[in-house]
Amino acid sequence: MDLGIKNKVALVAGSSKGLGKAMAFQLSREGAVVEGEMSLTIGEKTRVYRKGDWYYIPEGVVHSATFLTRVNVIDVFDDPERYKIKKS
Repeated sequence: MDLGIKNKVALVAGSSKGLGKAMAFQLSREGAVVEGEMSLTIGEKTRVYRKGDWYYIPEGVVHSATFLTRVNVIDVFDDPERYKIKKS
């Protein structure tokens, strides 16, 4: 399966219940919910995302999340320089 993420950076994140601060990144991002439920607002549209759901956040669009349960997501950013891999 080709997810189209070659030369991109993936960030695996988790959270318990909580509210994400509204923000707008200067790059686009897509992601998938691995576990849990979150209410994600992208621009003016709010939707509940559950395990297996994918989302896309265009560059510069304000977005925020409310975590309804414990949540694990995988975020993929357009910019491979977003998070540098630390070498040990």
